[in-house]
Amino acid sequence: MKYSNEFKQMCIEMYYKGKYPETPDGITVSHFHDLIREWVLKSEKAGIETVMHKNQNKRWTPEERLNLVEQVVAGRACKAVAEGSGVTRGLLYAWVRKYRMEGYEGLVNKPKGRKPKEPGQMPKKKEE
Repeated sequence: MKYSNEFKQMCIEMYYKGKYPETPDGITVSHFHDLIREWVLKSEKAGIETVMHKNQNKRWTPEERLNLVEQVVAGRACKAVAEGSGVTRGLLYAWVRKYRMEGYEGLVNKPKGRKPKEPGQMPKKKEE
């Protein structure tokens, strides 16, 4: 479930006052409280911007990826690096795995999709 930036900010402010907002439908109270505490921790560590919605289609350059991966390889916790940079842990784990397998080349953007057909491979039209 996605929550609006205003709702997240309100939840964080209420948490500092010692209160919790009403739990939305479809989520348990304990899970919702854990989520709010996670938002509070993220905002304390790296600012409120890390909690707010961002452009989901951000293109990370290989140098930016390498910087984050090097922090993890140097011994910093993957969760802490991910929270500080605003990237998900799963994506950071994938970058670390690719870096360990392929080196820097694993972090370079590769073209996506199916390769185009060669001109000689076009299917022949049936003659009627």
